[in-house]
Amino acid sequence: RVTLGPLTSDAVAALITDALGARPDRDLTALAAGAAGQPFLLTELLRGLSGAGAIQVTGPTAALTSAQLPDRLRMAAQHRLGELTGRTRSLLEIMAVLGDSFQLEDAASMLGEPPARLLPLVNEALAAGILIAGGQAFSFRQPLLWRAVAEAVPVPARHALHRQFGQILLGRGDSAQSAASHLVEGARRGDPAATAWSSPAVAEVAGSAPGTAADLAVRAFELTLPDDAHRYPRLVRAADALTAAARLDEAAGLVRDALAQPLPTAYRGQLRAAESAILCLQGRPAEANAAAQTVLAWAGVPGPVRDEAVVAQLQALSALDERERAQDVAQRMLARPAEHGEPALAGALTVLGASCWADGQLGQGLQLCREAARRAGRISPDARHFQPLLVLAARLIDLRQLDEASAIIRGAMAAMQGPGRHAAEPIPAVLRARADLAQGRTEAAQAAAGDALGLADSLRARTTDALARSVLSVIALRAGELRAARQHLQSRPDVTHFTGGYAGTETLLARALYVEAAAGPKKAADLLGDLYAGLARHRQVLAGDPAAAAWLARTALAASRPDLAAEVARAADDIARENSAFPVTTVAAAHCAGLVSRDPARLAHAAGSHPDPWARASAAEDLGCLLASTADRAGAVAQLDSALAGYGQTGADRDVARVRHRLRRLGVRRRSRPGAGRPASGWTGLTPAEQATSNLVAQGLSNQQVAEQMYLSSHTVAYHLRNVFRKLGISSRVELARVVADQIGRAHV
Repeated sequence: RVTLGPLTSDAVAALITDALGARPDRDLTALAAGAAGQPFLLTELLRGLSGAGAIQVTGPTAALTSAQLPDRLRMAAQHRLGELTGRTRSLLEIMAVLGDSFQLEDAASMLGEPPARLLPLVNEALAAGILIAGGQAFSFRQPLLWRAVAEAVPVPARHALHRQFGQILLGRGDSAQSAASHLVEGARRGDPAATAWSSPAVAEVAGSAPGTAADLAVRAFELTLPDDAHRYPRLVRAADALTAAARLDEAAGLVRDALAQPLPTAYRGQLRAAESAILCLQGRPAEANAAAQTVLAWAGVPGPVRDEAVVAQLQALSALDERERAQDVAQRMLARPAEHGEPALAGALTVLGASCWADGQLGQGLQLCREAARRAGRISPDARHFQPLLVLAARLIDLRQLDEASAIIRGAMAAMQGPGRHAAEPIPAVLRARADLAQGRTEAAQAAAGDALGLADSLRARTTDALARSVLSVIALRAGELRAARQHLQSRPDVTHFTGGYAGTETLLARALYVEAAAGPKKAADLLGDLYAGLARHRQVLAGDPAAAAWLARTALAASRPDLAAEVARAADDIARENSAFPVTTVAAAHCAGLVSRDPARLAHAAGSHPDPWARASAAEDLGCLLASTADRAGAVAQLDSALAGYGQTGADRDVARVRHRLRRLGVRRRSRPGAGRPASGWTGLTPAEQATSNLVAQGLSNQQVAEQMYLSSHTVAYHLRNVFRKLGISSRVELARVVADQIGRAHV
């Protein structure tokens, strides 16, 4: 007799693909994981979803269109429970309503029996494979089975069970949060016994689980009758909790509906303050500023409400690039610290630090960021607050002080591991991606940016989404994957928020990199016209990346605009002179000036001192090109070989191809190592050059256009293409485009 274990995740994916004729998307994969590898539950789930039309197959992907459990799965769950004795079945149904795990003492309290009397029932469920024991609790082995059992219990009975358990928790002195979550879940509208606990419960969990706090606050408001004296306070609390949890659409709808009705003046002011924060987080800074000014103009506004409005105003003015007004508001706040709370004062310091960064005063800006982080003390779970500690980490990455930045990022991620979702959760992931990219750890950076993108999508965090896509676009471009780079740029949301200025700059540079690669330096310089013209006011463009100044100057020179290149060099030199305590600024200025003035000594300094391996390779390439133009062939080859190694280390295949092309022009051929154990056919049998050729051809590029992108001759491209057709067993570009699209689909599952 062979006892089979649960299916692995790969086997589950294969089973779904066989059953549906398409690979499952992320949501379907996550739902299927709830079967915990149990084939019967998995097949019943798939049959039920298919029968209910809850799966849509488009091309190679099967997408989940409804996460509601099908009736077929509920019937399967009842069949499983039907094999048990009546008392065991009742125990499982009761405890499933209260959660996916339970302690024996809680079950005993619910059933009014001593724990010893329930032990045979629990043992029967364990023997049937429905429960598993771990730590101090018993859990349902398959989350899908738990959901199906709980949802099969009639709604009125569920409410009664929640009320009963909430009263039990209150009676034995458990936390307000645990009691309120059950009391509110089971409450009837107008039930004061349940809703009375909402306020302390919301306050208790707001600092660790803002999503849970929002659920409790909204439910308490919904249960409050119109003539109840607690209705307006609960309305404001629900709006604040939803905004803090970054559930902006819900918050906006609640506030909009409330403000359309007659309200007492005090509560109208509090809702206007909430509205200003919502508008700011939604990327509507002009409206947010107007709403905040309305609140601040009222006399006798309570301190917390004033703080909420003034923080929204600071963020809005920063997003509108009204730096002088933002500075004035921040300085007035800091002049009267007793009138404001620590989060608001930390926000004021953060705004002043950002202004210093824009002026190129990096030392003072860093000092203000440190003071803001000290005042804030920790990562705030409230989406309305500034996040000074994370801003500090971003500044440290700019300055390539990566050890300290990484320590902050690790601490932030650890602090967010509590229950519920954290509004700032995607930010450490994108900061980690930037830090990894700065160290040449491209694969790690790509993985971290992908994590950030997934988190940002789930929380609708548009600013972090934009930053993550900018990082992914740069990575794709360096690898020569122009289609992927373009898709990331096209998918990036527009951002108008306090941090949107930085995200906008990052995206503009990423877009310019793509345009330069796809259409040439003249088009890129045209795109960057406003950036070149605004360097005097926005020096953070050069402070954010040690390779930015050199790239901007190189692009301007290639576009026959030496005046723009000279302006970039002057700005980089000013930053270096005023911030000599930060070596990265001196290296960046040397690289830029070496390009503009054709100074090999400065380029050599940059090639040996850049903290960023990709930037070092870039400086070595520039030096190699300069030496080649002065007939120093040996020196040129040495520097280009150094650049080749540096680009290879960071996975910059497109840059590697360009340097190989430069070496070939000097009569030197450097070939990549053949892939060890590469199959003779199929996609994995293609060399990196053949895969790159395939990706570009699939985008509709001609052989000549592919040759220009890969720095090869059109004959070499044709040779690669013949090999591709042979290994893939195809004979046309149309078939190749299908293969490439299939590979892209596989990579995103």
